[in-house]
Amino acid sequence: MTAPGDPDKECSTQAPSITSPRKQKLDQAQSRDQTHTVTSQSPSATTPLGAMKEKATALLPHLKRIATTHPLLATFLLAQIICSGIPLCLVLGGVMMAASVAAAVVAGLAMLVLGPVLVVTFLLGLGVWGWGWALVWFWRKVGRVVRGEEEEGLGVFGVDLSKLVENNSRSEKGAVDKGGNGDQDGSGKVMG
Repeated sequence: MTAPGDPDKECSTQAPSITSPRKQKLDQAQSRDQTHTVTSQSPSATTPLGAMKEKATALLPHLKRIATTHPLLATFLLAQIICSGIPLCLVLGGVMMAASVAAAVVAGLAMLVLGPVLVVTFLLGLGVWGWGWALVWFWRKVGRVVRGEEEEGLGVFGVDLSKLVENNSRSEKGAVDKGGNGDQDGSGKVMG
């Protein structure tokens, strides 16, 4: 019989396992993957950001496994991301800044064109509206005169303009007669 600590017995009953550190890390990563599997949807998965977070969380063990099984590829890609990612992000940021500045400039130039166009179209609309109401008033007035409902003349708000002009010329004529100005002959015209 052999003693419990006898190396011959241990060798005879169990073969020593020769595993590389890479294989051990792979086994550890696979055991972690099995313990971290998502069995149900969390409430945060209902939002797009939550869904992206869960996808990234589910992707992380796979990336770790790839990194441990292919260290040369993983370090190469990491070096490329670090060295190329920073300038790429700076260029994309510059493009976004230039696009926003260009959008602001185009909007400003558009306002330089749109402003006067809106003023002209406002005045055009005001003119169309005013002339439209003037034509409506004119045709109503013509209809009343033709039907004999109203005296001839152009009345505004119930006031006959022809009588107003006639009364105004009479008052001016009286003022001229009282003034005794010799340049007028009583007709309201200035003699030359």
